[in-house]
Amino acid sequence: SNSSAASDVYKRQAYKTAVKCAPGFVAARSNLGNSYVQKAMWKEAEMEFRACLNLEPDFAPAYNNLGNLYLARKRPKLAIPEFKKALEWDPQFDVARRNLQRAYEQAGLLEEAQALRQMSQTDTSIEQQGIYTLSMPSDEITGMPEVDTP
Repeated sequence: SNSSAASDVYKRQAYKTAVKCAPGFVAARSNLGNSYVQKAMWKEAEMEFRACLNLEPDFAPAYNNLGNLYLARKRPKLAIPEFKKALEWDPQFDVARRNLQRAYEQAGLLEEAQALRQMSQTDTSIEQQGIYTLSMPSDEITGMPEVDTP
């Protein structure tokens, strides 16, 4: 829809402004990267996620989002180590665990996917796109993608 496209442009502009005002604001950089992924602007997205990790090497959402970028580009084998790093830094990061499972499945590593599924106590019936948007300006984190109501 037109209004959703306008809203995306508005959000991307807001994140860009936030990054310009506060280059060290990793949540804004991460969200800007996600907005690039949604537009298939891979190089720009990767630059933002890498910038996050240069600023905060333990920022788990950036590893998760980098993994998603590789999954979106049909490169699950590149995605797997990124999701693993996200989980190393944040073992309770269920979104990254589900994404790792998806990456294993897409890479044809079904035993690993199965082991992870059994390990996971999360409700896998929830449809999860894996986009990890950090709400701003507070530090509260949401694991679900933003959904436009029709």
